[in-house]
Order: sequence, then C-alpha cells, then structure tokens
Amino acid sequence: MKLLKLLGAVLGLLIVAIGVAFAVGIPGGFIAGTIEDRIEKETGYQLDINGGATIKLWPLTAVTLSDVTLSDPRNRDVPQRLQAESIRADLSLRSLLAGEPHVREISVVRPVVNLQIARERTRQVTTTKSSASFDRAPLTIDRVVISDATLVLKDPRHHVESKIEKVNVQAIATPERKLELTAAAAAGAQTFKLEAQTPIPTGPVDGMTAPVGFKLEAPGLLSQALSGNADVKFSGATISVNNLTGMFGAARFGGDASVEATAKPLVKVNLDFKQLDIDAPSANNSTQPQSWSEEVFNLDGLNYVDADFRVSTATLNIGALRLAPAKIEGSLASGILKMTLNELGLYEGKAAAGLALDASIANPIYALRADLRGVRALPLLTNLADFTSLDGKMQAQLDVRTTGRSQREMIANLSGTTNVDFQDGQIRGINVAQMIRNLTSSTLSGWQENEVLTTDLTELQASFRIASGKAETRDLRLAGPLVRVAGTGAADLNTKSLSFRLEPKLVMTTKGQGSEVADPIGLGVPVIMDGPWASPRIYPEMAGILDNPDAAFAKLRELGQGLFGSGSSSVQPDQPGQTGQEGNKLIENLGTIIQGLTGSGNGQSKSGNAAPQPGQAPPATPPGQGQPSPNTQSQIDSIIRQLFGR
Repeated sequence: MKLLKLLGAVLGLLIVAIGVAFAVGIPGGFIAGTIEDRIEKETGYQLDINGGATIKLWPLTAVTLSDVTLSDPRNRDVPQRLQAESIRADLSLRSLLAGEPHVREISVVRPVVNLQIARERTRQVTTTKSSASFDRAPLTIDRVVISDATLVLKDPRHHVESKIEKVNVQAIATPERKLELTAAAAAGAQTFKLEAQTPIPTGPVDGMTAPVGFKLEAPGLLSQALSGNADVKFSGATISVNNLTGMFGAARFGGDASVEATAKPLVKVNLDFKQLDIDAPSANNSTQPQSWSEEVFNLDGLNYVDADFRVSTATLNIGALRLAPAKIEGSLASGILKMTLNELGLYEGKAAAGLALDASIANPIYALRADLRGVRALPLLTNLADFTSLDGKMQAQLDVRTTGRSQREMIANLSGTTNVDFQDGQIRGINVAQMIRNLTSSTLSGWQENEVLTTDLTELQASFRIASGKAETRDLRLAGPLVRVAGTGAADLNTKSLSFRLEPKLVMTTKGQGSEVADPIGLGVPVIMDGPWASPRIYPEMAGILDNPDAAFAKLRELGQGLFGSGSSSVQPDQPGQTGQEGNKLIENLGTIIQGLTGSGNGQSKSGNAAPQPGQAPPATPPGQGQPSPNTQSQIDSIIRQLFGR
C-alpha cells in the first residue's frame, strides 16, 4: 500500500515537471557539453556556449544557444571566427520523434564573423574536392535568418581591419524546391542590397552548376539596379559565372566572370555593356573657386584582391563626364593597378589613355598618359575642372604623375607636361575681335567684358610644364580674325586660378588666317589675365605704356591710321558713313594724355612748347620733372574708363 502511494507521488511530480517544461522550458546545460564535444570532434573547431542552452517544447519546439563563440585553435592570427548573441533552431517535434529532423527556422542574432585576408596570394593550389552533397543532408531547413551581422576583415600582419556592417540575410526554401535569398549590408556610407533565386540542386556540391537569377542595388555607386541571370558553377575554391546576361537599368549587358575564393581572391571579369553609369561628384559651376577636398580616401583594399578585367560599353558616364564608346582593360596585382582605355569616343573626338596606380605603399602613386584628338573643349573642361571660358576642337597630350591620399594632396603634388592645341573655337566672356571691329566705327566704349560675349579664335596653342600643381607656359599663341596674341603665365590648380601676361597684336583686316597681310601692329599695352579661372579679371598693364610713352604714342598713331585711315575723308569699306575724324580725335586725346604722363599739362610742355600735332613725337622731358595736373589726371581716368571699362 505504501509502495503504491510512493509510486503515485512520483508519477504526480513527473506530470507536474512535464507541464512546467512544456510551459516555460527546461535548462539544456546537460546537452551543451555534448554539442561542444561533437563540433570539435567533427570539425576541429572549438565551440563555447557561454550562456548555456535552453530547450522549449511548447507551444513550439526550440533549442536556443546563448553567447556562442567558435574558434580555430590552429590559427594563431585570427583564432576567433564567430561570436553570436544567440543561435536558435525551431524544430518539428513530430519529425524529431520520427528520427527525421525538420528545422523550420534557424536564426542567428548579432553575429560577428572574423575573416582573415592576405596581401599575398599563395602559389599552392588546393585540389581536394568537397564530399558534401545535397542528397546526404542530415536534416532539412526551411528558413535561415541572420540579423544585424558584422563581417570583420583582418590582416594581423599589417594591422589592417575593415568592417561590413548591418548585414541581414534571409534564405528561404520554398515547397517547389527553390532557394530565395535576400541580403543587405553597408560598408561605410555605401549600402548594398542583393536578391537571388535558384532551384535547389541535387547531388555533390563540387562540380555543381546552378542557374541563378539576381538583382543588385547599390545607390551612390550604381545609378541604376543591376539584374540578370547566369549559370554558377562550384569547383573547389573557384566559383565560375557563365552565360551572364542582364540589364543595367534599361541597358543590356553580357559576359562572364570567376572568383577564386581564397584569403586573397582572384577575380576575372569580362563584360560588355550598352550603357554604364557611375556616380561621381558633379562639377560646381559657381564663379567662386571651390577648394579641393581634404577628405582622405582609403585604397588599402586594392592590396587584398587580384583581378583581370575587360569592360566595353557603348556609353560610359562617370558623373557628368561622357565617353562613347569606351573599352577598358586592366589588371590588379600586389596592389598595383594598370589600366588602358582604348577606342574612346570623347565629346565629338577620340581619346586613348593609360593609368597606373601603386597602392602598395603608404602614399599612393598615380601616373596618367593621355592623347586627345578633335575633342570638344567646353564640355570636357567644364566637367573635369569647372572651367567654362574656352571652347573649340582640342588636341592634347598629357603625361602627369602625382602622390597623395586626398584631392588636395594629389593636386599639390601634380607634376609632368602637357601640350594643348585648340582650333576653330572661342574664348567665352570677352570678345577682343569685336572690340577691334568697334574701333573702326566709333570711339572705344569699354573693354566689353560680358559673359555672353566671345572672342573667336582660329588657333590657340601652348605647352605646359607642371610642378607642385602649377602649370606654366612660355609659348602661348592665339590667332584669330583681327587679332594675334602671344603670352606667358601659369594656371595654379591648387587655387584654381590663372595668371597670364598677354601681348596682343592687331591685324588691319577681317579676312581669314589664310590671307596675306602686313605685319601685325602691336597694341602697345600688355594685357593681364588673373584671378579664379571661372571668372578671371582682364585688364591692361599700364606699366607697359608708361615704360616708353613716346613709342606707345607712335604705335597708337600707326594703329589709328591703319584702323581709321590717314585723312579726314577716309572711310572703311565695311563701315560706310564713318570718317577718320573720329579716329584722329581719339589719337589727339591719347596724345594729350601721353604728354601728361610724360610731364606736360594742359597741352603745354614745361618749356612752353605747344603740344605735338598728330603724327609728331612729343618733346623730351627731363627725368623727374612734372606730374600730371588735376585736369590731365581727370582726362587720364576718363580715357582709361573708355578704353578698358574701369
């Protein structure tokens, strides 16, 4: 009787315990050790379930492992491979009791995965094939969810560490045996989103080929979504992507690729696009000079991947820069990038370029050689350098090199040579030729500096030597209707400014460059162009006329006779109704001003002699005698304002 009561009591306690287990779960510490031992025995990795294990039977059967770490004792550089806040598996109790475990979902919360990367590729090629097979899977899984993961790429030898954060992955096996994958991640400010679908294959993983459909979005890097289909083959550590076709926005592309998934991957890409758009900072068209960015860019990642690539496209848009067509071939090995751009169509012309970048050192080195033929200058210079004052057909040869980790450093260290030749174009913002034409019909009314005006040019040539971001020339030459210009000066890329001294020559005909004309007549006053290159100041160098006023007056008189005729009845054929009297009056006014500059006032010299008549040289003035009178100074100011708009 007592025995029956004892058995009844034990049974009652057991029923209560089972009820509590179904409701709140029971500690799974007794199985944690078993799991750790089995993982280490089968994989060689050490699993530590620091937060223990919990088994819950009701209302859903679930096993939860808390504070889990997975380590590789054989790797001294990066021993810890995984650390997760929790790993949970939801199972079907019926399948578990039947001996055929079916997992409804595995969720991993806030895992941190450490991956070792290397700067050098190992020469040894692994030939061992995987024995894994989808037909021998120990259990079936409906869904895998990874939440808020972080991938840490580590190179302990060079103390380099980089992170890919906010990684969220969801993989679902549908009843139709299709695998649907969605993944999102962020690397710094750049975000990525990937969607992929493939039938669940059968047989061995090694050598398997699976048809995959995908869609990739990377706002800020790719202007449009990239979607397509490919046959993906797994062979050892190599993943091959064959029969690749797809759409980039509304443009089609095709090609193939492969990846050797080792500590230092080798990527091979061969793609042909209809149109390829790459976002880049747009040019700032403000008239105020904009500073170069001091933001440091990191090129260390180029040391951790090798690549061979070929990309061709009917149209390549890099920010505002347009290339159509474009063919790019190159390689990346040991941190050194070499790239050639052939068959480039660039703004109505052709271009070819070669680029080399050495990112294997602390301060990267860049080198660029380019050859441009028949390129439209205005859109190219506007998109590259905010320079909007020059247009025409451009020929150029560029050979430059620099170092630095930011825009400012690269510009400050820029050196090399370049030769440019602009033909059949214009200088925007000022029309020197129109100013000269106006002299044939009226007195000067100003320098005519205006954004809507232009100076026609037949040819503009210059060769530059670049050092420390400053391009200097001593052989600038400009030729156009009614004008020839020679000059020297520099363009300072550091401050985006110009500083040129120009010597204009006037031609007494409006005929083209092929006509035979007498020697050009010198203007007598050098012109200075300086300030920000988007809106430079253009003004006369008055020192040029003060250095030798006698010669300046003689030149002006010669200029006046050429432009207005030597007699009062002279009339320019293309300007009927205008006499040379206006020109003579202007010359007389200029003569009076020059006399004032040389020491006489009110039309009289210091010796009492009358002012010279047009065509006569002014009398000599003893050095140091006389300053312009107030009346003369007023005339000077007036004429200068008339001549130069100042």
